[in-house]
Amino acid sequence: MKKRKIVKYKKENIAALFKITVRCNDNCNFCIERKYAKKNLKDLSLKEIEDNFNYLRNNFDLDHVIITGGEPTIHKNFLKILDYFYKEGVEFKIITNLLYFNNDIFLKKILKYFPINKNNRIIGSINNLPISEVDIKRMSGLENFLKYKLPIMLIIVISKDNLESLSDLIVHLHKLFKKYDYKKMNIEFRLIYIGDTLKSLLKKSLPTDFKKIKKHVQKAIKTANLLGVNIIFWNFPLCYIDNLPRFQDETIEKRRQRKLLKVSKNFQFKKIKIRNFKECFTKNNNCMNCKYNNCCSGIEGNYFSEYNFPLLKTKK
Repeated sequence: MKKRKIVKYKKENIAALFKITVRCNDNCNFCIERKYAKKNLKDLSLKEIEDNFNYLRNNFDLDHVIITGGEPTIHKNFLKILDYFYKEGVEFKIITNLLYFNNDIFLKKILKYFPINKNNRIIGSINNLPISEVDIKRMSGLENFLKYKLPIMLIIVISKDNLESLSDLIVHLHKLFKKYDYKKMNIEFRLIYIGDTLKSLLKKSLPTDFKKIKKHVQKAIKTANLLGVNIIFWNFPLCYIDNLPRFQDETIEKRRQRKLLKVSKNFQFKKIKIRNFKECFTKNNNCMNCKYNNCCSGIEGNYFSEYNFPLLKTKK
């Protein structure tokens, strides 16, 4: 990264994203990191993470830190990494597939990093009903979270595998949350990131029939509304939906404008990569007049150019 970019981005809405490993204990058909995983890059060392964080906070006003991978929990120094950011007093979020949290001993070790007075959070991926051995283990990891009342937001990436079962998945998750008396259930529906995903994976996983997508998403929203489940959308315009979720997250536009400073084994210090959602997620002039503008992320432009998704329109 050149010095002029540091000056340009210094005072803006920024988070540091640390890809601490490209390794993973799962095999998702829509993984945007698969091409990097094939390169067998080494994990970021604890010292590299500390040095990069010090460099970034000296040059940027960071909102928070995101710890991701691959699957970050399989990094040999994962707990030491959490300990470092916790002691530095920085807010952090962990993006995980939840599989390792099936281990109750491991889970108990991280409880201290999520005190009530902090905004530290787990962002967990739950994409299918517990049918396969992996999905059963993932749900077990989620149950551990709910048992200890840890702060969590769930992400469901809409794919060919789960499109027709989105409503059933909402029902199943609602039962789990109710079982553990977990009061606030937030679920994010997300269309697959096209630009960073291998074409071979998109062929396996990407649903392209817009009418079919809309039908099953609308059904899931109806189910969520009846059960009191909060649904938000990312990379999925709200004008595509006839009957909106009862909950609207007014921080989505701010999140869309956030820049992610991505640190990985190959991209460190002045060579870090910048992810700008405002540039890759499309909105148009109609969006400015839409009553849900602040609650809507827009959509990746590839959906228009490659799959003929409908143009965006104003919702009054």
